[in-house]
Amino acid sequence: ALVSESSIKGVISADWKINDRVLIQSSGYAQNINNYIYLEPQEELRLTIRGAFPVFLYKQTDALIYGSDLLVSYNPTPQVKLNIVYAIVKGEDKTNDIPLIFMPSDNISSTFSIFPQDKKTWVDNSISVNGKYVFEQTRLLAEQDLLAPPPGYFLLGLNVGTGIHLEKTHLNFKLRVENMLNTTYRDYLNRMRYFADDLGINVSLNVNYTF
Repeated sequence: ALVSESSIKGVISADWKINDRVLIQSSGYAQNINNYIYLEPQEELRLTIRGAFPVFLYKQTDALIYGSDLLVSYNPTPQVKLNIVYAIVKGEDKTNDIPLIFMPSDNISSTFSIFPQDKKTWVDNSISVNGKYVFEQTRLLAEQDLLAPPPGYFLLGLNVGTGIHLEKTHLNFKLRVENMLNTTYRDYLNRMRYFADDLGINVSLNVNYTF
């Protein structure tokens, strides 16, 4: 039977405001967890009327999870903003002296945003392009998973927003495009990766009318 987890966590962070345009934020953390609960893939497949599926069992171990985040923000003008974020997470199975399975891959992301000035009718205008590169997860033993971790991948996205302000009403439009390059990829943390690729290009339009 599983028992309760217990942990202790430490976080340290620092901000540097280089000038009115550049801000750097960094943080580091470490968490020691006793009786850490995780899913462990099993070697056998379970045959059902829908086909053969991998089997996962809940296991416990003493673990250490640690990582860091770094953010660089650049605002050359009030209408332009650039954010760059790098994140890394590591996990150790201290009981068995092996890496922890299902830890997020290292990744770096960036968002470039433009906020055009409001016009007489058109307000809350924004255009942002975001990119994210996810590295291949290499901190894992081959025998720990059913399949090797998928290769790294890059995703590009777009967000456009605007609004129309009339005398007594407000109409907002938001266009969102994910995986704009229609990249074929599989995310390491998505267990559906054992069977299929992740979503391709996805376009959504949100319209909000306030009266």
